Amino acid sequence: PETEFCVRISSHNAVGSSRQMSQPVQFRTAKCPSTVGEASVQVGPKAFALTWEMQDPVGAPIVQLQLEYSADSMFSSWDTVDAKPVALLTDSGDNLDINRLAAAVVVSRVTGASSVVRRWHVQIDNLEREMGYQLRARARNSVGWSPTYSSTINTRTSDRPPQAYGVRCRSRHPTGVWLEATVDEVLGTSAVEGIAVESCGSFSWIEVQDVECKRLD
Repeated sequence: PETEFCVRISSHNAVGSSRQMSQPVQFRTAKCPSTVGEASVQVGPKAFALTWEMQDPVGAPIVQLQLEYSADSMFSSWDTVDAKPVALLTDSGDNLDINRLAAAVVVSRVTGASSVVRRWHVQIDNLEREMGYQLRARARNSVGWSPTYSSTINTRTSDRPPQAYGVRCRSRHPTGVWLEATVDEVLGTSAVEGIAVESCGSFSWIEVQDVECKRLD
């Protein structure tokens, strides 16, 4: 594997060999996968979902794409999970037919003359809320593992929403008021689903009950 050769060929018949050899030709046997590229990452409260697009080496399709992840804490170790191929990427678009995907890989491996591009996907569940994680990946085929891990991704499970700001009174009525506030939507954080309003009592802040809340887009 991963060896370069230089060959030349002569032809033979009943009289003998050709007077000259062919021009020398250089080639290499199949190689291990390249370093895993950038992933598309989706973040949830207790989960991550990652997607890669990987091209198989000619003659030696990828058989395993492994993700390693570790929490940002002193005593955490690296855990592993395998991604699965979910789509065949072609000039005419993505093909999600699992049977065609498998057939294309078999043809690539048997003929040793073509390469396919596949989308790989993995989801990690049951993570810690509001916790930072490090993620890295590598791929393996019949030759071996990719030479290095992918670049480490530093991300975290969804945080709580940021502080509301810009609170102002829009209108006043005999028994109530309309308030307007702004809350930023942070990439990777769960969408804001509601707000709570507190009023200042004699000794402490008290949550106002029966608050009507609507989103202004």
